[in-house]
Amino acid sequence: MDSQFIIKPKLCPPRKAVVNDPLEALALIGFMDEPSARDFLTNDCILEKSPEEVTALIRLCRDAVLRHDPPDIEAKTIGLPPETDGLLSEIARDERLPKVVKGRKWSFREVEIDKLISIQRYIDTGYAEAISRKLDLGTIEGRVRFCLTDEFRIRESEVVDVPSALTFAIKGPGPDLRVMGSGASFDRRTGDRTVSFTIGWGYPFVQVAILGGRHVLKNGYHRAYALRKRGYEYLPCLLLGADTYTDLECAGPPTFFGEDSISGIRPPLFSSFFDTEIAPLVKMRSYAKAAVIRPNFTLLEPEALATYLNNEVALVPEPDDQQLEYIGVRVRHEDWNVYKLVDGTILKLRTVVMRVRRTKQNGEPGEPDLSNIMIVCNPPKGKKGHPLSRRPTPKEITDSITDPNVRFATVNEPVNEYLTDDGKRIILRLRLYNLAKTNQYDARGDPIYLPNAKPEVTTVDLPSRAP
Repeated sequence: MDSQFIIKPKLCPPRKAVVNDPLEALALIGFMDEPSARDFLTNDCILEKSPEEVTALIRLCRDAVLRHDPPDIEAKTIGLPPETDGLLSEIARDERLPKVVKGRKWSFREVEIDKLISIQRYIDTGYAEAISRKLDLGTIEGRVRFCLTDEFRIRESEVVDVPSALTFAIKGPGPDLRVMGSGASFDRRTGDRTVSFTIGWGYPFVQVAILGGRHVLKNGYHRAYALRKRGYEYLPCLLLGADTYTDLECAGPPTFFGEDSISGIRPPLFSSFFDTEIAPLVKMRSYAKAAVIRPNFTLLEPEALATYLNNEVALVPEPDDQQLEYIGVRVRHEDWNVYKLVDGTILKLRTVVMRVRRTKQNGEPGEPDLSNIMIVCNPPKGKKGHPLSRRPTPKEITDSITDPNVRFATVNEPVNEYLTDDGKRIILRLRLYNLAKTNQYDARGDPIYLPNAKPEVTTVDLPSRAP
């Protein structure tokens, strides 16, 4: 019997609709390179300035950084007082904590706010004010609850159900909405399977990572800002060890500051958010994030299906040519995914947005056309094999798997961004979930791997700019 697959998300209770008003933010323009700063001010902000005025603003902010001597970045840490022991014991039992710690050394500490290194480029001041009204920050217990529990949260989400298309869209304000879990059940009587996703928010713990002797604020920027603005010097946090930039678990440039920025002699410090010459107040476009859940079906022979599940994305059928139009895209940021395998091999993956297809009648955003996943394998010396004169068939490749789960470390999983000619932004991230090795080699003698990699694509509107 064929099984019917039903996508059925589990959600937090629906709240009021998302309000897309502009938001006021402090942005660390002085620490951005000029192209990134111009792109941020032009595309993310509502700015009534000419291109020449934008350039002048950027250079003023950058000059303000260079006028200062390299800063003291040795952040002090102190223990939390005994009266918080009971609350901290309760937080330590939170079942989510091991998922954050991931076996690394950790402790609950207070860290000097001003000397924290920032990987985040801006702070929404209105949101910081809104979340800081919920608790009494005048007590250490209130500040611990603010920084290490869910009690500060403002949760707003809305679900849109399109039964005719078997589609659910869950949306919420800002960038924090994410998949928190999934599940599946099987009805033996009918043969039906129900797949569910829990859509929610990230972990509540303010996290500070020690990377190369520097204290980097991983998350909790709005809470740190709210405390610092009220005159508090220290931030209660979960203090973690980190070995590489990847351990910061951020998307990297252009959304966050890159490794070179945070490891330089003038890294972006949290105190700079309070220097208006470096971090001017700007009006930013507000964004709502949506998780769109829709089943796609494909019918393939078993060998082809195995390859498809590892590496392919189902193609959307082309509409009638008379009703089809193509939308051009231009690159805002594009880079390779890079992974280091256990034997020293460097594997690079990439997929790019080529164009957007949509029908003229429905006016919907359209489906981005993605390239096939490109693979570059750079094996270490002695790991190449005998070159093949022909490409192996899918069956030969799947039959030749010698290790179905190769261990690898993620070096770079960038967020690629594109702007469409009709005023939309496409955000593309390729994720590698697992990797299989075969005993086959390509025409160059490089080993053939089967990556289970999936693109995640989000399309958002770019509101019209102010004149």
